Amino acid sequence: MAWTTPKTWAANDVLTAADMNTHVRDNLDALSGWATYSPSWTAGGGTPTLGNGTLTGRYLTAGDLCHFTMQLTIGSTSSFAGTVSWTFSTPVATQTLGTIFQWFAYDTSAYVAANGNAPIGGGISTFQCYNIGAAQSIGASIPFTWATGDYVVVRGTYEC
Repeated sequence: MAWTTPKTWAANDVLTAADMNTHVRDNLDALSGWATYSPSWTAGGGTPTLGNGTLTGRYLTAGDLCHFTMQLTIGSTSSFAGTVSWTFSTPVATQTLGTIFQWFAYDTSAYVAANGNAPIGGGISTFQCYNIGAAQSIGASIPFTWATGDYVVVRGTYEC
């Protein structure tokens, strides 16, 4: 359910059930109703394929604010050899100002974790995840060599 700008009340306005439903109930539902989206996954150096891996996303908007989370989990038939600079999409484009999202990746076979930032400019809807302290974005061998079960989670809040 979408967020509706609440009514500006004036003295002597009559409060109706319809007003309560639109401006209170529906907006409370909008604040707790996460929607799903299908993030895109592209890369330099080749085209990654998801195979039996999963790429899921969900988001919540309230006014001009968007909260989102997405997760890529590598499957046994996922293919990304030679790819660099993986790029993912947000559910809706950012406004004129950019922001920075946070990401976390986990190598399930070696028990190795990595994290970093994912900067995004204003007015666009794609981003790359950069390793903390490195000028490299994640790809087939960064921050580790990806294998079945490994995953990356990205979370962020931005003006949309």
